Amino acid sequence: MTDFNKYNPYPGRFSIRCPRCGGEATFDFPFELLNEWSEELESWRVDTTVEILRWGGWFVVAKHPDLFPWKEPSGGYRRSDQGVCYCQNCSTRFEHLLEWPSDAYFYCEVKGKLLWAWSREHVKVLKSFIQSKNRKIEDYPGYGLFLHHIPKHFMLAKNRDLVVKKLEKLLTL
Repeated sequence: MTDFNKYNPYPGRFSIRCPRCGGEATFDFPFELLNEWSEELESWRVDTTVEILRWGGWFVVAKHPDLFPWKEPSGGYRRSDQGVCYCQNCSTRFEHLLEWPSDAYFYCEVKGKLLWAWSREHVKVLKSFIQSKNRKIEDYPGYGLFLHHIPKHFMLAKNRDLVVKKLEKLLTL
């Protein structure tokens, strides 16, 4: 899978391998910036575990204020790879520096190349997309950016059956 960067951002929350027990865990970025017209703002307002602050023209949702209190950045906000790992297997919640894709929980190797997905749902969509004969990204609303970055290696007809088999195995995790 191609690398994601500031132009191809990570989703807000996704699956990683727990650094403590190796099980499936969730990685969450500590802050979400929303404008006043965001539909998500109202749903955050009812969550008593977060803090909502004003910063310039933005609302900052501090999702983990006990681990990451909001500090106004100088020179603008830029999301880092620092966040929170939640693991239900070992019942922990802790600060974690993301190292993608080595932290990915859903990944496999296909003929020497690494293929990864953000979550179980992304694996299902990826499998369906690769199996599809027409492969129209617009048939997968909400997953376009993810599907657009699948390297050609995994899309080749000669690799299709192996890729699908590996993705099916990921779904058993």
